[in-house]
Amino acid sequence: MRVRGTEVGRCPGSRGLLDADGETGVKKPELEPTCTVYNINPGKNRKLLSECPVLGQYMLFVGHMREYLGKDSEKDLGKAIDKAIERCIREDVLREFLMRRRWHG
Repeated sequence: MRVRGTEVGRCPGSRGLLDADGETGVKKPELEPTCTVYNINPGKNRKLLSECPVLGQYMLFVGHMREYLGKDSEKDLGKAIDKAIERCIREDVLREFLMRRRWHG
């Protein structure tokens, strides 16, 4: 398995597996999953975002969250998320999803 072109067994902070003899090493996996990562930041992958409006709205939510986090001198992620949720509901961005799953504490 590779992560950003590096073998997983050689990534910093990774551990090898123990083989039958108790030796450490990375065994060859029986399955080797792959995934494609897409950059959905503003201005990137416009075709994908135009074909999947929900993904485009998620990008807006994350953008609002980053904006509020940058304005908060305490860098309180919880407050930034709450403000982003409020704004998205007001602006009809992921509105139904956010209203259904919103925590009222």
